Amino acid sequence: MLNAPAGRVLELTSVRLHNGGIFYTYSDATAQAQSEEELEAENETLERRVRERTDQLIGVNMELARAKAEAEDANITKSRFLAAASHDVLQPLSAARLYASSLRERLRGSPGTDATIALADNVDQSLGAVEDVVRSLLEISQLDARATKTEVTEFDLGALLEELRIDFAPTARERELDLTFVATSLAVRSDRSLLRRLLQNLISNALKYTPEGGVLVGVRRCGDSARIEVLDTGVGIPESKLQLIFREFERLPRSGQMAAGAGLGLSIVERLGRVLEHEVKARSVVGRGSAFTVAVPRAVAAVSRHDAVAPQVARHGGLDGLVVAAVDNEPRIVAGMEALLQGWGCEVVSGLGLKSLDVALAARKLVPDVIVADYHIDEVDGLGVIAALRARYGALPAVLVTADPSAGVRELARRADVRILHKPLRPATLRALLGQWRLVKAAAE
Repeated sequence: MLNAPAGRVLELTSVRLHNGGIFYTYSDATAQAQSEEELEAENETLERRVRERTDQLIGVNMELARAKAEAEDANITKSRFLAAASHDVLQPLSAARLYASSLRERLRGSPGTDATIALADNVDQSLGAVEDVVRSLLEISQLDARATKTEVTEFDLGALLEELRIDFAPTARERELDLTFVATSLAVRSDRSLLRRLLQNLISNALKYTPEGGVLVGVRRCGDSARIEVLDTGVGIPESKLQLIFREFERLPRSGQMAAGAGLGLSIVERLGRVLEHEVKARSVVGRGSAFTVAVPRAVAAVSRHDAVAPQVARHGGLDGLVVAAVDNEPRIVAGMEALLQGWGCEVVSGLGLKSLDVALAARKLVPDVIVADYHIDEVDGLGVIAALRARYGALPAVLVTADPSAGVRELARRADVRILHKPLRPATLRALLGQWRLVKAAAE
C-alpha cells in the first residue's frame, strides 16, 4: 500500500515477467481503506459497549444477590420472631383451654348450669380458633424460610392413618360425622412427620366444612405411587376456585359461616407438598363434596407394622383411679392440668420438673400409670423426664405435650415411643388416649 500525497491510498501490484523484468500496476484503494477503518472503529465501539453493559449486568446481579440475602435474613428473623412469639402465646393459651375444659366438665350434669356450660364452650372454641391461627402462621413462616428439613424414610402407611383416625375420632363424634379410614398394607417413602402434618390439615379441613354426612380416608395403588385420598360430603368448591383455595387467607363465601379460621390450612398443605415433592390435587362438586389426593412414592420393600400401630381408642371408659404423673414448668398449666384430670377422676401427681415430681411421688407413695410431660422443662426436657420415670417404674405409656411444632421433636418422640400432643391441648384427644391406656392396663391385670 502506498499513501498518496493528497491522502489517497494507492494499491501497488507487481508481476515478474519471464525475461526478468517486473510489471507494476497502481489502483486507487482509498474507499476500501476508509471502509476498513470505519469497521475497526465500529468494532471498538461495540466492544466498549459490551464491556459497559457487562459491568452494568454484574452490578445489577450483585444488587440482586445482596437484596436476596437481605430478604432471606429478614425471613429467617421473622421466622425466629414468630417461633418465639408463638411459643409465648401458646403457653398461656394452653392453660386457658385447660381451665375452660375443666370448668365445663365440672359443670356438666349440674342443674341450672346449661347457660354457663354454653359460655365455657364458646370460650374454648374461641381459644381454639386463636390456636389454629397462631400455629398456622408459625408453620407457614418455617416453610417459607426453608427451615423445615426432610427426613425421608420408608414406613407403614396403615399405622400412620390409624394414628390420625385416633386423633380425629373425638372431633368427628363432636360434630356427629362419620369418619372412616380404609385399612391399607402399603408402605411409602416420605418424611413421616411432615406427611402426617399434611394429612392432618386435609382431614381437619374436611371435618370443619362438612355439615353432615362424613369423611372417608383411603389409599389407592397408582403405579409406583400410593394415592392417599380424603373425601368428604361437604359443601363443595366451585371449579373456578379450586386453585385459589391453596392461597393464604383464601376462604369461600360460605366457609366463614360454617367454621372459624383464617384460611391457612390448605396453603400449608400446598407448601408441605412442595417440600416433600408430593403432588396434591383437588376436585369437587358444589353441594356434593370434595376430594383431595396426595401422591406418595411407594416403598421398595414391605415395612413391618411392629410397634408402629396406634392403639384403638375407647369410646367410653372411666378414668377413676388412674395415676397420672404430670410435669410442666409453667405453674398455671400444671394447675389447669390437675383440675382437668381430677375432674375426670384421675389421681394426679404433678411437678414443675423431675425433682419436684420425684418428691411428690415419694410423699404420696404412688406409682404412675401414665406420664404427661411438657417438652420444654428447665432442668431436663420432657423426653428426659419420661426416660427417667420409665427407668424406675417400667415401660409406662407417655404423652409429650409441646408448643414446638418442629418435625425434629415429633421424630424424637416417635423414636422414644411417646405420643405427642400440641399445645394448646385438646382435652377430648387426651381423654380418649388416657381411656385407651386405662383399658390396656385393665386387660393386663
